[in-house]
Amino acid sequence: MKVFMTLLIVLSVCFAAETIPIDDVRNISDRFVTQRFGDYVFEDMLTYYGTDDIPNAYAFIYNNTAGDHVTVVVGARMTCTPISEFYKGVPNYYRTLERAKTEAQKLSTTAPVFKKIYYFGPEIEYYLFECGDKDLLLNTYSIQPLDKDVLFDYVPETDSEIERILRNKWNTYLTADNGGPSRDAYIEGVPFVVWSYGCTPTASSMIYWYWDNHGYSRLVDFFFDRHDDAENNDDYNRPNVIRELAVAMYTDSFSGGTSFGNIAGGHITVANQNGYSFSSTLSPMGGTWNNFLFTWLQSELDAGRPTHWGFIDYFYAGQYINHSVCAVGYEITPPDTFITIHNTWDDQDHNWNLWTYQGGIWSKPRVITVVPSGADNNSIDLTW
Repeated sequence: MKVFMTLLIVLSVCFAAETIPIDDVRNISDRFVTQRFGDYVFEDMLTYYGTDDIPNAYAFIYNNTAGDHVTVVVGARMTCTPISEFYKGVPNYYRTLERAKTEAQKLSTTAPVFKKIYYFGPEIEYYLFECGDKDLLLNTYSIQPLDKDVLFDYVPETDSEIERILRNKWNTYLTADNGGPSRDAYIEGVPFVVWSYGCTPTASSMIYWYWDNHGYSRLVDFFFDRHDDAENNDDYNRPNVIRELAVAMYTDSFSGGTSFGNIAGGHITVANQNGYSFSSTLSPMGGTWNNFLFTWLQSELDAGRPTHWGFIDYFYAGQYINHSVCAVGYEITPPDTFITIHNTWDDQDHNWNLWTYQGGIWSKPRVITVVPSGADNNSIDLTW
């Protein structure tokens, strides 16, 4: 269901020798911001914890004279991805904590006390509230609860090859003066759509809305409001194509779940029933053997086509869970590659590492392309 449509939740195995000194972590973040964003100064820091209650990562927040903010999340352990994400804006803590406190109060008979934030990768953040003799976890994006015992029960195995790659990354960050991106790409004008029905139709609806603005105008015709059973709240101003994609992909709107095997067929059905001739292809699974599908992402983005980037095979709570986002750009900065995405949860660009590794589990991506064809310029644009 929606609260589980995230990247990965696992135990983080940590030994004292594996932790990175905070001064070194801060130095990496300071250089990263200066080289990419220029005149920003440090403002604040959040500590993110692993399930062993030892720091798992730090969120460093910077601002400039115009009041703009940049956040960089840097790992705290040698066995974590060095930089898992960065974005313009502030962490969820500053935007959603009060809403989470209100929700925690509804779920508890005693006044909730905020304790800390658990973090395991982009979107895998949980507020920990102490409610009397009971602990309560709420996702910092969806504000949905999670059983703490479920989060703490799974103990993964480690992967020596990926940990070797991570150590090399850390050594590069710690010893080299990493400059700005050596190559990047970005597609302007891809709309933002916030989660409804499921992450999969939401991610794809942004792609179809983009093409609606570029010669395929029958894809988005109207906007509507609905009550979402998976979220148990009301969604406003959703484009009609999100519902058409959910139906064509056989999305379970009560849980938000979609099979990756149904995405490409759904893409083709929705576009071509409107008279176009789109094509869509599901990639193989990504891993170290194919550089986590970066060639697939790069070729689509270089061609000016936003694409569907999904993550599969996160073994969690006895099941495999998935999440989908809309990829709109990339940045190559050795030793890392970042993908610019619309994450289905808000209306700002996020830059996520091409792959993550936490507690012995690495991300296993899939890419589902959308290649438009058959544009019709005889369109009518309606205004007020």
